[in-house]
Amino acid sequence: MCLEDIREKLITKENFEQWLKTKAPTEIVGLSFVADACPIANYLRENFDVEPMVDSDEVWIDYKVVFPEDSNDIPAWMSSFIEMNDERLSQRSAGGALVILNCIEEKDINERD
Repeated sequence: MCLEDIREKLITKENFEQWLKTKAPTEIVGLSFVADACPIANYLRENFDVEPMVDSDEVWIDYKVVFPEDSNDIPAWMSSFIEMNDERLSQRSAGGALVILNCIEEKDINERD
């Protein structure tokens, strides 16, 4: 899979959310503060057979930057998710990750109003 395909599929919050929904709510899907084991990194590893590293500013795949690329910022939803995931040191369940996504969605709606 080429980096452009990963970038295109990763950029949608919906694809990440669908992956989370395939997991049991209590299943651990990642860790906070661990760039290669956060939920987004594990989503990429499981779906694209790559070695990712993720933080709120960059996404690396197989030692190449995927975001930002050509001055494109990391998607806002992803940055917000990573920041909220890293608020405290913990394992993250699929259910917990979905709660974070819902909080991001509510925050976006409230900021538009």
